[in-house]
Amino acid sequence: MVRDSRPLVITLGQLRAHQLTWANFKKNVLDPLRAHLAVCVPDDAFFDCTNPFYRNAQFRWLVPETADLAATFDQIQQQLGSSEEWQVLCDVAGIWFGKITQSRQGAGALQIALHWLMLNNIRSERLTDTFDRFIITRSDFYYLCPHPPLECLDADSLWIPDGEDYSGLCDRHRVVSSADLVASCNLIDDFLIRPHEMRRAMITKSAWNIEQVTAFHFSRNGLISKVKRFPYIMFLVRAPEDPATAFSTGTYIPDIGMMVKYPSELRRAKRYCNLIRSTEEWHVYFASRYFSNLLPARIHSSYGVEKAAGALRHGPFLEFMLRALRRPMRMVCRWLDEERFRLNIFLRHFAG
Repeated sequence: MVRDSRPLVITLGQLRAHQLTWANFKKNVLDPLRAHLAVCVPDDAFFDCTNPFYRNAQFRWLVPETADLAATFDQIQQQLGSSEEWQVLCDVAGIWFGKITQSRQGAGALQIALHWLMLNNIRSERLTDTFDRFIITRSDFYYLCPHPPLECLDADSLWIPDGEDYSGLCDRHRVVSSADLVASCNLIDDFLIRPHEMRRAMITKSAWNIEQVTAFHFSRNGLISKVKRFPYIMFLVRAPEDPATAFSTGTYIPDIGMMVKYPSELRRAKRYCNLIRSTEEWHVYFASRYFSNLLPARIHSSYGVEKAAGALRHGPFLEFMLRALRRPMRMVCRWLDEERFRLNIFLRHFAG
């Protein structure tokens, strides 16, 4: 089979806000990356086959919608050849298991199931034999800069935007190689094959969200060391026609002219919109990153695995001091690299 050097971009979940984002997505993601498009979307009351994301996708995977995902979890567990009582996970506190009737609010279980269903379609179409790189994202992102070119993001790493971690790891956008795709996206196997083990590992924490579950999964599967971050250059928006969510309904921002779901995303994206305006400037940006590369990627560990390990290695006081200094050290390193970048851009323009 002939391999395609272009990436496959996959939008996961409802195809929201397409009236606001499609042209922007095409301009800043599909066109500069010369990417193919796939959609993995629930076949619910909101689904519209005239949606431009769906209409322009080379691969379309419709997922049956259900108010209670318990039956879907049962079906997936059967395919995995397991029969353990996964419902014991409903005892684990937090919003990470929403869309299971026995569990709590949120839609975390839907994200877990969608990732597995996406992988199942990728396997059945043997797309890891065709594509080297995959980008898992959402349709309701609005980009203020072009997406980083993939030649700047080394394929041996898992690339995630630097922000919106909520004491875990951002699960809204991910750039991953075909070699790491299954390991990084297959959260559900542990829960359905080893539910009692996972319950014991998670039950002592007071509340979990999907970002913390993602970080926990990466830690258990030896992927944490592969995580690298790139600047947060996009933000989620909400169209009037979008269905209501359990979390942010959005805040109207006059200078943007849109409902912005999380103003913290917008603040991060604005930091770079005047710095990086082209693919060429991304190359200069990554060539200018020196001080930030001296530190490991910013990763929260509120579930306690790395925190406990660090306390054992360094002693509790030293570990506390190291963790307290990490944030200001990263801020200083980021500022130094941004100044290097500005200087390099100036020198390029001056030389030109």
